Amino acid sequence: MDLTAMTTLDNKETFSSNETVSLSTRLSGSLDLLNIEKLNIITFSGAAIDVSGSIADVTKIPDSRCKLAFHTNPVSRNQAMNMMTLFGSVPVLPDFKPCAISGSIGNTFNYPEFDIQIISASGNFGLTGNYDLKTNFSKLNASLNDVKIREMFGEQYPENLTANLTWDGRLGALNELSGEGM
Repeated sequence: MDLTAMTTLDNKETFSSNETVSLSTRLSGSLDLLNIEKLNIITFSGAAIDVSGSIADVTKIPDSRCKLAFHTNPVSRNQAMNMMTLFGSVPVLPDFKPCAISGSIGNTFNYPEFDIQIISASGNFGLTGNYDLKTNFSKLNASLNDVKIREMFGEQYPENLTANLTWDGRLGALNELSGEGM
C-alpha cells in the first residue's frame, strides 16, 4: 500500500501549503498478530523513517504487545524542527549536526521497553530502559559519548561530554523527579 498525503497548514513560517508526506507499507497477518514487513514514511523535507516488526492483539490496546525496529536517515536540525511542528509544538533545539536514529521498542503499550541509538558528528547517545505509563516509573540507562556541548549550546559550556547515567524512579514534570540517579 502506498499513500501520499497533502497537507494544508496555517503555519506558513515552517511549511508552504500542499506539502507532501509519502507513506509506503507492506503488512500481513491478522488482528491477533499484525506483521509490519515494511513501513516507510518520507516527509516533504526528505527526512525518512523505516519501521518493521509486529503487534500482537491489535484490538486490545493498551495491552497489545509490540516488537518494532526503526531507523532514520540522517536528520538535520531544521528537518527535526519541521517534523515536531506537525505535532503542535514549536521546539527550540540545539545546533546539532545531522543525526541518524535507530532502535527498538517492545513489550506492551502501557509498559514499553526501548533501546535507542543516536549517531551524529555532534556526539553519540544511547538510551535503554522502560517506562510504566500508569505509574510514571522508569528505569533508564543513558550513555553520551563525545557530545560537543559547546558547539551545540554555546561558549559558556564545556567543550565535550562523555557520561553514563542510570535512573530508576518516577518521571513527572522536572520538579517532580524522584528516584535514584548516578
